[in-house]
Amino acid sequence: NAEYMGSSEPRRSKKIFGSFIMTFFFFLNCALLSYAPYYAAYKFTSLSEYRELSLILFSAFVHVATQLCKMFALATFVPTGEETFHVGHEIGKVIVNFADLAGLYFLLNKAKVGGGLDGSVKILGVGLGWALAESILQRLVPLYLGAKEGFDWQYIQMALQSSVTLVSVVSVTALIWLWSRRKFEKALLPVVVFMLSAHAILLPIITNYLYLSPDVDRWTTFGTSAGLNVALALVSKMLVSRYQSRQQHAAR
Repeated sequence: NAEYMGSSEPRRSKKIFGSFIMTFFFFLNCALLSYAPYYAAYKFTSLSEYRELSLILFSAFVHVATQLCKMFALATFVPTGEETFHVGHEIGKVIVNFADLAGLYFLLNKAKVGGGLDGSVKILGVGLGWALAESILQRLVPLYLGAKEGFDWQYIQMALQSSVTLVSVVSVTALIWLWSRRKFEKALLPVVVFMLSAHAILLPIITNYLYLSPDVDRWTTFGTSAGLNVALALVSKMLVSRYQSRQQHAAR
């Protein structure tokens, strides 16, 4: 018995060590998949030239403060939702989510941080800080706990969703920036308002409906959400480029 117990200890230690290595590398892969795009967005854009870390950090702080206010409002005014799609509950969440738009508007137009930056740089800095804080708060702990359970595709999907969040937040930040420009074309203002409304109202309702629907798998939900957000980002990019080119032409 003593010999058997002595021989089983190294095996048990190797098994524990092997499990730890697998957990560590799975978490590392998910973390890189989640946050490497944020590093790339800072390092390989004009943000790194301006070294505007203060704008990114302040945007992250405002995001955290906004989420605390939203949590209080949801707990006070919106009834707890069940694991089914409920229209009244979704409408309540949509109304509370307008706090995000207010927070982004404050960062773009009222905050003193990054006041002298070019529009595109400020949009990227605010959007990057906001999206990074959201991704850390919503995904870092679940990814760590999920890695301890072992490989599961839902955590890969969660990591990929982090990149969708970055695209979504930057595009919405661009739309809010355009909406607040006095010299923006009035003919295109309804387009901006519609896109902001679609992001704040339609996208969350569609995504939650698909997520809670038993007939729709999670990859379909993820693909739909990613496609809609990429389309929103492309239109936002076109509108910002049009506005800036018109301003440059008028300055000549």
